Amino acid sequence: MEIDKQQHALRRRFLAPAFSEKALKEAEKLITISAKKLSDGLAKGGEEQWSPSKNMSDWATFFGFDFISDLGYGQSFGMLEGEDNAWIPGVLKSASKFIYYVGYLPFIEFVRPLMGSWVQDYIGGQEAADSLKYTNLANSRLAERMELEERLRLQGKELERKDTFHYLLNSKDPVTGKKFTTEELQADSALIIAAGSDGVGLTLAACVFYLLCNPTTMEQLVREVRENFNSIEEIRNPKLGTLPYLHACIEETLRMNPPKASSLPREVLKGGMTIDGHFIPEGITVGTPLYVVHHDPNIFPDPWLFRPERWIASPSTGNTSESVSAAKAACGPFLVGPMNCIGKNMSYMALKLALAHILFCNDVRIGGKLTGGGAKDKVVGRQREGEYQMEDWILGFRDGPIVEVKIRHLKSV
Repeated sequence: MEIDKQQHALRRRFLAPAFSEKALKEAEKLITISAKKLSDGLAKGGEEQWSPSKNMSDWATFFGFDFISDLGYGQSFGMLEGEDNAWIPGVLKSASKFIYYVGYLPFIEFVRPLMGSWVQDYIGGQEAADSLKYTNLANSRLAERMELEERLRLQGKELERKDTFHYLLNSKDPVTGKKFTTEELQADSALIIAAGSDGVGLTLAACVFYLLCNPTTMEQLVREVRENFNSIEEIRNPKLGTLPYLHACIEETLRMNPPKASSLPREVLKGGMTIDGHFIPEGITVGTPLYVVHHDPNIFPDPWLFRPERWIASPSTGNTSESVSAAKAACGPFLVGPMNCIGKNMSYMALKLALAHILFCNDVRIGGKLTGGGAKDKVVGRQREGEYQMEDWILGFRDGPIVEVKIRHLKSV
């Protein structure tokens, strides 16, 4: 969200080491811990029979928050294990609504200085209050992290594990010597929690929904996971990253339900600009909804159907390398170019670890009636029962599916 290109490039360079190949290898161990807790939590009560019904959206959200907070601050929120911090997702959703509305206010320049101050307690209702509560949470986590870094520095010690904020706190511009201000660090703190947890949580819940809607697809994915690993200890990279159908299922979910489905608004600057042959005056807000692009039938035949095979080029799928390349070029759930999501590779890894652990260790079925999809009595555009529904308020609001889980007991050799 940094407008100045030089400032954006600088902050990007500061963040890059936290998402490097080396950092990803270190992060995999921590994400695996959360993936195991997710699988165990879903399966609780399913030791001998099917577990009680559980909302996959909630558990996927808890997973997202837990691994992101652990990676970012060296301390998990612990949502997969207890209820102490279960209030955070609800507050963040409420806060995102407030920010969404505020962002479109014509007098935003007058409102922005008041955001994050005591005045916010008295304007904007509960959503504004929740926005401030979330901001305070992120700032407090950052303050704790900064205090730890300073304490270790004075003791002449180093962190055993370099988390995201280690790089932010210790990076500086090699030319100017500039470091992040406290305000910039606070902004990144709030953004990392929200963006990192929401995208993974939504995609994981949506993928399970589509697998339950398509039993043949579920069967094929379960077979791939179980044939490639003999124990949960083996579920790791590089082998995990080579499973083609697992990757295709995630790609197709991201196509169907990009975490940020609507456009990211951009204001046309002075002098205006021409887009696709149309002149757009300055001051006009423009954007490209990924949801629309991802459902273009010219690129994605049968765009409303969940078909992971469309991402695999082979005679058996009927797809050519050209058609797959065209699909990849048109699908951009993490955006493209210099402002794409820096956490893209970490998100893929987290999704693969979570799905592989769940499907290797457990059988999953619909709990009662399938929830999370469209219905014939809903408004036009939300009547497709096989499409996972979400509302875009910066974050993706969703619910379901309700699942039941049964632990898969492996036979000893």
